[in-house]
Amino acid sequence: MNHLIEQGESLFNELSEQSIAMQLVGDNVKVYARQNTISESLLLKIRQNKEQLKEFLKSKKKLPQIKPDKEALYQPFPLTDIQRAYWVGHQMEVELADVSIHYYSEVLCASLDLVRFDEAVQKTIARHDMLRAVVDEQGSQQILANTPAYEVQFDDIRHLDDAQKTTWLGEYRNARSHSQRSPGHFPGFDFSIVRVSDAQDILYASVDLLHVDGGSLMILFNDLYRFYEDASYNPEPISISYRDYALAEASIHHSALYQQGLEYWRNEVKNLPAAPDLPQLNVASQASRFVRHQFNITPEQGAMLKRRAADLKVTPTVFVMLAFSELLRKWNSGNDFTLNVTVFNRLAMHPEVNQLIGDFTSMLLIPVSHDQDETLADKVLRLQKKLWSSMKHRHVSGVTVLNELGKYTGNQGNVQMPIVFTSMLDLGGQGIPSNWLSCFGEEQFTLTQTPQVSFDHQITQLESGEMRFSWDVIEHLFPLGMVEDMFEVYEQLVLALIEDPASWKQNSLDILPQRQLEVVAQANDSQVDFGEPCSLLDLFKTSVAAQPDATAVVSGDTHFSYAQLDLQARQLAAKIIEHNIAPGSVIAIFMEKGWEQVVAALAIHYSGCAYLPLDVEQPVQRLSYQLENSAAVAILHQDHLLSQAQTLPVAHAIAVTLQEQTECVPDEQVLLQRKPAPGDLSHLIYTSGSTGKPKGVMVEHQQVVNRMLDINQRFAIGAGDAVIALTALHHDLSVYDLFGMLAAGGTMVIPQRDLRLDPQHWLALASRHQVTVWNSVPAYLDIFLDYLDTQSQAMSADAFKMFILAGDWIPVNQPKRVHGYWPQAQFVASGGPTETTIWDIYNLVDPNETFK
Repeated sequence: MNHLIEQGESLFNELSEQSIAMQLVGDNVKVYARQNTISESLLLKIRQNKEQLKEFLKSKKKLPQIKPDKEALYQPFPLTDIQRAYWVGHQMEVELADVSIHYYSEVLCASLDLVRFDEAVQKTIARHDMLRAVVDEQGSQQILANTPAYEVQFDDIRHLDDAQKTTWLGEYRNARSHSQRSPGHFPGFDFSIVRVSDAQDILYASVDLLHVDGGSLMILFNDLYRFYEDASYNPEPISISYRDYALAEASIHHSALYQQGLEYWRNEVKNLPAAPDLPQLNVASQASRFVRHQFNITPEQGAMLKRRAADLKVTPTVFVMLAFSELLRKWNSGNDFTLNVTVFNRLAMHPEVNQLIGDFTSMLLIPVSHDQDETLADKVLRLQKKLWSSMKHRHVSGVTVLNELGKYTGNQGNVQMPIVFTSMLDLGGQGIPSNWLSCFGEEQFTLTQTPQVSFDHQITQLESGEMRFSWDVIEHLFPLGMVEDMFEVYEQLVLALIEDPASWKQNSLDILPQRQLEVVAQANDSQVDFGEPCSLLDLFKTSVAAQPDATAVVSGDTHFSYAQLDLQARQLAAKIIEHNIAPGSVIAIFMEKGWEQVVAALAIHYSGCAYLPLDVEQPVQRLSYQLENSAAVAILHQDHLLSQAQTLPVAHAIAVTLQEQTECVPDEQVLLQRKPAPGDLSHLIYTSGSTGKPKGVMVEHQQVVNRMLDINQRFAIGAGDAVIALTALHHDLSVYDLFGMLAAGGTMVIPQRDLRLDPQHWLALASRHQVTVWNSVPAYLDIFLDYLDTQSQAMSADAFKMFILAGDWIPVNQPKRVHGYWPQAQFVASGGPTETTIWDIYNLVDPNETFK
């Protein structure tokens, strides 16, 4: 029998989402739906599952049945969980609690009869007791037996010119759209009329939603309109009160049904991800002001959405929920999060429940996850099943579930789910009218606000057949332009899911806002003509020819001009060639920090080979692996490392020493034959690798040439510049120190090997040689800045104009610290893989920008 009830509930929920209501009358299932909304296939499905629906509807009768208590109507009664959350939340000194839950709308209509409208308001107040409800200081609510006569405010601005009217109406909206009322005083609503012309009024509605939910708003406006249009309209009084309903609903808490639901949610919270983590600014102290964004889809598109949802075997609400979830994932810090889903939970405890005004809202915490092997069609079906399974336990309020989540996480009382998804597509199935605003005229503006909510998504079916997608967002919490970008993408995403069935076969939809597309296009429009393709050696030789006497390398007491460095490299190349090493071979550089590394790299390129930088402090086993894996045929080493070099598995070990000018150099014809081509291998750098073994990254000349020329041009680095070469040769950042600076015609300043980690030595070198460029991992710069902070004397290294940081996380205070010493210097945050010489991305950091 349980499986029949479950199947019946699944179908009941599916039909409810499509605005189809059902009632058990005797032994028959009575179906209520708007004309032409039930297809033949759906009708057949209902008939085939009649027994399942009957068993489920019978099980619903296990809910307590409301017994009207007219004598106690005006006695205090407890707030529901959600009402108490709104009431307490507004009073708490926590983030986003400086607003009350509030609805505001403006409707442009034909001139209203003020007397008739006022009478209609009085009749509506008399019919619905919760319009006369207040909350006392102890947090109990009470329906007032007597209230002062309510007066509709009227203003006439016909005498103002158009500009004056615009200003007046703007100020009027600003004052009323975020108004707050004391829950302890009547009324909790406000209607006003502004006459803008002889033929037109604007009807303003402002309602505190503590006692009135979304469905109740529809009932309120519908009754108000019917009382206004027809003076003879005199419906039967509602035999039950919201007080009766609330007490009956509270009695469920002692039932087995409630305990089953509580057990379900206690297990569920163990696996709930956090709320969406969108980029936010640290502006919590600023007053909360909601801003509305909305778009409509046509009746045809709305009908297509419903057909697409039916094809996917989901409800239209879940269709939209999937679209919103995919949108959030694009801006969220991770793929998984929990969505706070509003449900209008009118329990069928009396035939007249759907006529009541009150707060029937609850919330479901729905986990949203992303599986890269899952299509959107698979994902939306999984989301539907999760929503249905959660709906079975909706008798446990979302507030209670949040408390359980807080207990489980050890954060009780501080768990917030500020991003909310609300769908009012299914309210028609509860007999609630959908033309609640359009009956008076054309809706001009609407805004909702909720305490401890920053982002409220709403989807509504309009009487015209259109669907309205709207967001109410506290925009100042988010980076400038972000919400607009998100909304633009959301509209495109919704339309793509409606109109393109192939989109559901994809894992995700890659849609960017136009503003970002333009930024990306502009950023990628970076083609520069650097002349004919060439090698890194060609760049160096160009600098040699342009300024042979300029200083190229400083390393301790050894200084090389470009001509001297070129001679040393060619002389060493002669030794390499003498060993019959073929062009294209890999030659290792096994050296400590020093000028010899520069000569070795250039000599290897002169010989038409690629260099492999080794870390002399690595174990022999790791070095041997790199040599064997790369098929290196020789090692260039410093004299004092000869014995270590000879233990490594290569055929040739060649010492690099300072050569006299009389030493022979290769014949130019020989060097020309060995000249590296742009597509030849320049070097290999071994990284840690993801498999536990070092991974050799092979880098060609042409990609490094492009990067070096781009950096030098982009940051105006030239012959007058100098870099302090702190980075070890086996790290990819060293590539710029060597080839970038020599291509610019600048000076490479190398620390002494025994002082290479001494910031005092760095400062001395920077001062003595007017170093302008710093290029390192952030940790080295922190060491330097920490040292400078301890010095009382004036800073003498004042030539720095640029700091490029990469290879690790950059401390958020580092840009400001650099700015304090070198206000004129640029701070560049950079990154990228070794394969592309690391600087794929960069950000020129504003020192005044705040990071967290």
